[in-house]
Amino acid sequence: MSLPHPSPFRFTPLDRAVELGHAAISAFLKRKGAKTKHELDAIRDVAVNEGCSLWDAAKDGDLLLVQALVKAGKEVDGRDEHGQTGLWWAARKGEDALCRYLVGQGASVNKGNKRGNTPMHIAGRNGHLACLKICVRHGCGNYDIENEDGENVLAHTESSKKRPKGVQDVLQFFEDEKDHVGWGPVSVD
Repeated sequence: MSLPHPSPFRFTPLDRAVELGHAAISAFLKRKGAKTKHELDAIRDVAVNEGCSLWDAAKDGDLLLVQALVKAGKEVDGRDEHGQTGLWWAARKGEDALCRYLVGQGASVNKGNKRGNTPMHIAGRNGHLACLKICVRHGCGNYDIENEDGENVLAHTESSKKRPKGVQDVLQFFEDEKDHVGWGPVSVD
């Protein structure tokens, strides 16, 4: 479920265009799917009240909806059909603000999906250093948790086939942290 992202301000661009009497801009924004603040609030109320899952909102990177769902009492570590939590999805997508929020709300950085990959595994593998650091430094992450392939976080990151942008930075982070976690040399080639 992909919901429109509202402005964190008192009004949206569409609200402002209508208020200032810019009919052409208002029409253009409406054609592009823009919503008023009132419309967005109504959509979010429906999502919260009709069972939108926290992990689904996190998968869409919708921090404001995730916050609304947490406030409404949704379980912060709820899982999708593959065992992935909201924090797992935020780490997968590189949504560091969302990771920070979820960890702050008590989301577990050590909960793996059905394959055993934790948010730290997936953040490292996808080169999302900021998300990995949030999980490690604020969530008491356990580097040594192994997935079903027997890979800990470092091994899973190193085994990345396509090496997305950022993986080199993640490996350098592990190299810098190795004295703190007791690992041997890290390959940063």
